[in-house]
Order: sequence, then structure tokens, then C-alpha cells
Amino acid sequence: MNYSVKAFKYKEVEVKKRLIAIIDSKNINVLDISTSSILFAFEIAEKYRTGGRDSLIAASLLENKIKEIYSHDSDFDKIELIKRIDPI
Repeated sequence: MNYSVKAFKYKEVEVKKRLIAIIDSKNINVLDISTSSILFAFEIAEKYRTGGRDSLIAASLLENKIKEIYSHDSDFDKIELIKRIDPI
């Protein structure tokens, strides 16, 4: 949400509405963050020099055997086991 508001100058209300629609989609699974994901995120952050949020997202993906992410954030390119796809 932060990127959409800053980079594209979307209003927060509009971004929230769109994100809720995505989350409510039948084709989207929202993953829970487990304690093991948090601990794994520390390892990812240290190994790849990624930030906390990105490391936590990466840990959740990898724990759930997901190898791709749609993101503008090029920090995901540092993580060898994840392929980043820029949606734009």
C-alpha cells in the first residue's frame, strides 16, 4: 500500500478498497505469519541484507513453497530462491 500511495499518488482510501478486493478474491490465499516465519526472516535478513518486512514476506513465501512474488521492490532480487515479477 505504501508504494502505491507514494509512487502513484493514489489516495489511501482507494488503495485500501483495491487491496480488500484482492484479499477477498477466491484466487488469493492470505498466509498467516508463524513464529517459525519470524525466526526464518532473521536468517534471510542476515544472509541477503534485506529489510525486516521483505525478509518476513520472503520467509512466509518460502515456508509455503511459493517461489514467485509480484512486486516493484527489487530487494526481492537478492533472495536467490524467489523470482520477482514486476507487475508494471
